[in-house]
Amino acid sequence: QFRRWYSQAGTPTVTVKSDYNSTTKVFSLKLSQNYKNQTEPLLVPIKIGLLNSETGADYLPETLLQFNEMEQTFIFESIESTPIISILRGFSAPVNIEMSRSLDELAFLSQYDNDSFNRWDAGQQLAEHVILDIVKSGNFSSVNPILLATFEKLLTKPINDLAYFSLLLTLPSENYLAERMTVVDFEGIHLARELVLKTLAQRFESEFIAIYDINHNEEESQNFSPEAIGRRRVKNTCLAFLSKLNSPENYTLTHSQLVCATNMTNQMAALSVIVHNNHPAKDTCLAQFYAQWENEPLVIDKWFSLQASSPAADTFETVKKLRSHVAFDLKNPNRVRSLIGAFSQNNPVHFHAANGQGYAFLADAILELNAINPQVASRMVTPLTAWRRVDEKRQILMKRQLQRIIDTKDISNDVYELASKSLN
Repeated sequence: QFRRWYSQAGTPTVTVKSDYNSTTKVFSLKLSQNYKNQTEPLLVPIKIGLLNSETGADYLPETLLQFNEMEQTFIFESIESTPIISILRGFSAPVNIEMSRSLDELAFLSQYDNDSFNRWDAGQQLAEHVILDIVKSGNFSSVNPILLATFEKLLTKPINDLAYFSLLLTLPSENYLAERMTVVDFEGIHLARELVLKTLAQRFESEFIAIYDINHNEEESQNFSPEAIGRRRVKNTCLAFLSKLNSPENYTLTHSQLVCATNMTNQMAALSVIVHNNHPAKDTCLAQFYAQWENEPLVIDKWFSLQASSPAADTFETVKKLRSHVAFDLKNPNRVRSLIGAFSQNNPVHFHAANGQGYAFLADAILELNAINPQVASRMVTPLTAWRRVDEKRQILMKRQLQRIIDTKDISNDVYELASKSLN
């Protein structure tokens, strides 16, 4: 039965439903599997934990369920109260889980689940729901207190693995959040995520400063032990939060890290914060960084990418100017990816500007690249092919650029094939 994993296409979805009988103390877990063109059930190993909703302790030892029918119910006896399910521990199977969870459940798991992946994933789901609820409601004035309470517990509870701690503090990216919407509201996602970041920074400013101060030590910048790497990661995560406050003290803190940094991790983290948050010294810092590293192509690629992915209001004009920069060369694939690719793939709020200027800019670049490197040009087409996931006005603008590419004389087969297929 396990061999069917290799003969049936598609990623299975496992639907999870549960029921608890307080009289008999029996908890039942009903699983069903479904995927495209499914004809026979797979053997799906599902590792679970049942957590006490009061203490967070596991009711039972971690259990591996052999889910091998289209629909199957598993019974657990002597469960004293309704448990919180931690499912697919250790990522025991490559499946999608479809399960209704409340924000309280997600907050609980993000605090108590002893499975590292599930704990992180619960926090990501919680933040995702809160951000997308803001987008749907159109209320950009407040953040769900459940998320704030979760961060408060997270920031006051000691964690030994600082690299993991930095992941728990990181919100889902705008690109990931866009994937969770049927019709994507790019501006709404950006505004909602920024609201959450700023609210958390305001609420926990003292905690972020304390964590930063404890873990900031340039003297160990050449120490590459897991502990030192973890300290750098978590303090740079805190720096990113503090940057949302736009205060003189935090401007000074960020600039100090940039000029005093003795490794690329700390320097690039500070420059990223400066570029993405309209630091008063942004232009000076960019010029100094370029002068320092202009003979290191891979570093200058990062310099281009930071500016192309910035949410700053003047980013589109900046990207157009960078096309004429002495260090930009359309014949260099890495440089193309670092500027044009970064703008079209990592800056959704500006690439998907309502006036369509981002789409036209990308199409212009594709047509230029077509005569130089058709393979690279074809890879640049991909952002335009996602037109079905945007609103009707943007669909028209994106399809117009795709059609323009298709109709261009001497268009390469690589570019034509990708652009034409996306319109079919």
